[in-house]
Amino acid sequence: FPEGPVDIKFEDLFQIKDNIRMRYPRSSTRRKFAVVAERGFVAVIAEYFVKIADDLPCEIRFFHAYQDACSWVSTQAQQEP
Repeated sequence: FPEGPVDIKFEDLFQIKDNIRMRYPRSSTRRKFAVVAERGFVAVIAEYFVKIADDLPCEIRFFHAYQDACSWVSTQAQQEP
């Protein structure tokens, strides 16, 4: 998945979810997926995606700040043996 801004539409959310489900490696040890967006319409779309993606094999959370997202994702890496 790309790092950085991505232009998505509401209709794309279910396709993105399906793509993640199909391509997410079963053996993956990475279980966290952060979505970052500034406030506004894009943030609403991102928050909705997190809600519809709650049954994916990874934990997805929404953040307004990139640093907060990085901190949350890195907590898993620190806890793994």
